[in-house]
Amino acid sequence: MYHLSNSLKYVRERLESKEALSDSTMGIVMSLITQEQCRQQHEAANIHMDGLAQMIELRGGLESLEGCLPVLLKACKTDLMFTLQREETPRFHRSRMPQIISTLHALDLPFDREAAQKHVQHLDLDAALLDVLLDIICTSVLFNDPPSARKVDLYLFQELLVTVCYRLLAIPHTHSPPRIEDAYHIGLTLFMMELFLQVGKQRVMSYDNVTRRLRRVLESDVLEGEGELRFWLLMLGGVWISDDEDAEWLLPKMFAQTRKMRLRSWSDAREVLERWPWIGALHDGPGKMVWERARCE
Repeated sequence: MYHLSNSLKYVRERLESKEALSDSTMGIVMSLITQEQCRQQHEAANIHMDGLAQMIELRGGLESLEGCLPVLLKACKTDLMFTLQREETPRFHRSRMPQIISTLHALDLPFDREAAQKHVQHLDLDAALLDVLLDIICTSVLFNDPPSARKVDLYLFQELLVTVCYRLLAIPHTHSPPRIEDAYHIGLTLFMMELFLQVGKQRVMSYDNVTRRLRRVLESDVLEGEGELRFWLLMLGGVWISDDEDAEWLLPKMFAQTRKMRLRSWSDAREVLERWPWIGALHDGPGKMVWERARCE
């Protein structure tokens, strides 16, 4: 609390100076937002988030930060983290997909949407959601190829994930009762969060709203007859919430699904998951641990 109090005092002093709208001041505000989110102080985080949005607006909008890409991308990531935690409308938007694909192709990296379409099991999805799904499948293919993944620098990586996340969050995803689109949406959300919103392999804050959405879909009738989709959601959910105190509700569902699908080994499970967005280097370790825990149920 002492350090937080000093930080707030320092921010107030900067806001009263000619440094009020500087990149460094915005960086401090973004750090405060993350601190408050980790402490579950949502109202305080909301106040700082409003302040950040006003600062960026006074600077001339998100585009005015193009000259300092680290600050721009950090602002977007802060916005996305806040949006997912609070289930609110994002304050910013950034969409650079044409430029990203052009850069990937210039680096001779795979990003083949036509090839990705062959892996889609529900081509009648909402058009906007299908579009995002194809990009996420391409992203999965890219990062499942280590030589290709090593060519992607940090800024290109962040630009790709920021763009995909903003497009995903713009799609309605809380229908009542849940639709097949809601099932895909929560799965893609978990995939992007696991790729983008962790430090190492650790989550630094909770996203209870996302967990509730996952449980609502899994306990609805929308997944009747959708064994592979259900299993993919269970595995992504298991990887995401495995450290949560209330994660035990998911393991019996996973065990029941593996029996229903006659998946007798991790190799069997992995064969199914390869047909869905799944990055081996990211998901296999924790995924196998969750699989083994479920088998002990």
